Amino acid sequence: MELTQKQELYISRYMRAVADALYGRLNERQCERALSRLQGRVREQINAAGKARPEDIDVLDALRKLGAPERQADILARIWGGESGAAESAASATPAQSSPPEYDAPSPRNTTDAPAKTAMDAPLRKETRPASVWLGVLAWCAEQWDLPVWALRVFVALIGAVTFPAALLVYMAVYFRLRVSGRLGTVPPLRWFQMIFRPALTALMLSVIHFAGVYGVKGVCLAYDTWLKRDMPDISEWAWFETEAGRMFFWALTLLVPLSLFSAMPLANAWDYSIKRFTQACVALYAIVVSFGIASYVTGIILAFVREFTGG
Repeated sequence: MELTQKQELYISRYMRAVADALYGRLNERQCERALSRLQGRVREQINAAGKARPEDIDVLDALRKLGAPERQADILARIWGGESGAAESAASATPAQSSPPEYDAPSPRNTTDAPAKTAMDAPLRKETRPASVWLGVLAWCAEQWDLPVWALRVFVALIGAVTFPAALLVYMAVYFRLRVSGRLGTVPPLRWFQMIFRPALTALMLSVIHFAGVYGVKGVCLAYDTWLKRDMPDISEWAWFETEAGRMFFWALTLLVPLSLFSAMPLANAWDYSIKRFTQACVALYAIVVSFGIASYVTGIILAFVREFTGG
């Protein structure tokens, strides 16, 4: 089964909404297992359409059949560690019990106390921790330091604009430290393959573009020397790529490789998809600049040859 990036985005948004609704109700290990199992159910539901390449409507229908993210979160919380899940496990462990299952004949405690507690949990979670924009690091810091999260985000954004990409690497390092220590609570699972593949692919593409441009210029010089048997003319104003190629390649790697790693992390609000697209656009822009540099070099040679031919 092949899914488009748009369809993967639909699934990613649904899974993130479920993960947000599960916040504080399961520990990290339980949450990862529950979300992994739910991801498998999503794929099975899409496979049920029997299409090698499902359409967008098939993916949306599959997600709709699974129900609202909040409802799925309630189910996962019950199954993977919620209070009612423990009660159901205890009931199934005593076959001699003659009363019907708890979900058929709920006790007064379950029909009054439990729903009231569940209804109170969600707003309390939203009040104690602000919504995450990316990975929740600044929201956690604002909660710990008792600072307005918007002010902290503005301050870090200003610093990041000056120190990028170092600020982005520090942000990711802090996230991993908080995640390993369990201070972020329930977090979505990491996509290790993409975290290795995307930066490696970005570096490979930039390298191919860079060396294609460098050897393209060398090829032009070799052709000029082989066919015309003459020394290269002075085209310094047109040969800017020859002097700037190494600097351009360094900054392209420095800026885009960390950004591609960041796009592979479990960012909230579909920022991973947006940053991935932005990185791809920057790689394409780098290729255009390199192509323009080669074209500028060739143009300089042609103009120099024309000036010499016409005696200008």
